[in-house]
Amino acid sequence: MKGRIIATLLGLLCVGSTTYAADIGIGLHAGYGAFYYKEDTSSMGAEIEAGSTQPAILVGLSGEYTPKARRNLFINLTTDWLWGLGGKERWREEGVEVQENDIRVFGQFYDLRFGYKDTLDSLYYRVYISGGWDGLNFRRDEFVLNGILLDGEVEEDFSLIRMGAGIGAGYKIHRWAVDGRVAYSYYPYAMIENTALPEFEFRTHGTCLDGGIGIMYRIGGRLDLYTGFSYTLLRLDESDVIERDAILAVFPESRTEIKAWMLNLTYAF
Repeated sequence: MKGRIIATLLGLLCVGSTTYAADIGIGLHAGYGAFYYKEDTSSMGAEIEAGSTQPAILVGLSGEYTPKARRNLFINLTTDWLWGLGGKERWREEGVEVQENDIRVFGQFYDLRFGYKDTLDSLYYRVYISGGWDGLNFRRDEFVLNGILLDGEVEEDFSLIRMGAGIGAGYKIHRWAVDGRVAYSYYPYAMIENTALPEFEFRTHGTCLDGGIGIMYRIGGRLDLYTGFSYTLLRLDESDVIERDAILAVFPESRTEIKAWMLNLTYAF
């Protein structure tokens, strides 16, 4: 599966050393939460919807560089990986449950940011533009297609190119700080492939809203510890209906949510 350039659901801003005008900041973050996925369509006649929830673990790295000659500018790369721990997916047709299957998800997110930052007494802030790639891989067991139980796992891949902008701000009280962030991204290109429908390649677009809020504590002069809540909402529009060999198929409108409690360590060089 391809790699992703970030957000979302879920990347933290590297608020440690770079906030205080260091040259390089490197961060490690991890979290635990829940992954929600829902899709629905009525393009094929009857209204069909599916939904699932599974616990998830998130791990990521971030790096930020500030030029010595331009202390207010920064370049940041944030990466995130998500492992879903498995759950049940339930399908309904016209409100009646017609199928249940196992589902697991793996996500990877990569975000490259270019921005401006500054400090006004106890208040610090940053704004940036970004671009990247998001990837989601779903694996389904006991999956039924057109009334036929498929052998083995059915794999579905999302490949999403993103561009967006974000803002982060915080307020320092001695060694403590209250920190928040919000970012919005647009997916001009989203491709979905499914091994149950190998002859189809669905293309669509969508949006992503990502945010978080938490508390940071400075340990010594170079290490920052952050803990807080992260939320990501990713929506993809329904694709066009595609016909192949008298078979019609569509990628439905989908909604993904990632909610997690995060812990972040950032070290300044």
